[in-house]
Amino acid sequence: AHGAEARLRAACVAARSAVEQAAEDECIELKSFASTLLLVLAHPEWAAILQIGDGAAVIEGGSDLLTLLLPPEGGEYANETCFLTADHAAERARTRLWTDGAVEGLAIFTDGLQRLALDLTTCQPFAPFFAPLFRFYRAAGDPSAATDQLVRFLHSPRLTERADDDLTLLLVTRDCE
Repeated sequence: AHGAEARLRAACVAARSAVEQAAEDECIELKSFASTLLLVLAHPEWAAILQIGDGAAVIEGGSDLLTLLLPPEGGEYANETCFLTADHAAERARTRLWTDGAVEGLAIFTDGLQRLALDLTTCQPFAPFFAPLFRFYRAAGDPSAATDQLVRFLHSPRLTERADDDLTLLLVTRDCE
């Protein structure tokens, strides 16, 4: 955990520089590359996050305990947030070091899944969303087939009718069977 925030901040600065270079290379205004940023360093005993904008990361600890690392950022209006391309975004980035137990799994997702993945009144992870995902991913024998199934899930009408905005999900587990 020592130095995790410094490493995340360095990665954030590098991400901003890469976006600036891409805008310059393409002769496009920087604001055209507006994006949020979620960086997570995970270890079996701790996790650290740096976040600019919305989206979220959830840790699955021992006994299926779910922890939201940082609440999603939101503005006054729907879909209003800070972007990596904003002035002083790196300085405004939020960070957290989590050391409250074992890290068995990690889910990182974009704002399009927030309404399904989080109880927005309590700002807590919604266990009926995450528990089956982590179980599925651990039981999947073939990572490629699991990815294909997750993509189909994210594009399914059952999900897209209830979600908004982009639907990106990254699942990581410590041990797959």
